[in-house]
Amino acid sequence: MKPELFWVENSDGDMFLVDNDWRIYAIISASEDLVQRPGEPKSRPTREYTLTYINEDGTIFEGKYYSTSQRDKAIKIAHKNAHTPTSQYFYHRIA
Repeated sequence: MKPELFWVENSDGDMFLVDNDWRIYAIISASEDLVQRPGEPKSRPTREYTLTYINEDGTIFEGKYYSTSQRDKAIKIAHKNAHTPTSQYFYHRIA
């Protein structure tokens, strides 16, 4: 029988897919850097997020997401796309 899984979020906004015994099955995390993209005003830098998703079988995907939004929104987008690692957010399988 498959365990019941649910998503939890820590105080940093990282998300974890866990079972009732708190075993971790997937992790979504994002690191944030401010970047100046071509053609954008210097007064409004873009946040470049490196999103990391580790799925249930241990496969790790990494992708970039650019936004003027906050980190928690980037993680929510990653969570929404967590089961479609071929999407634009998880374009690079790293392990």
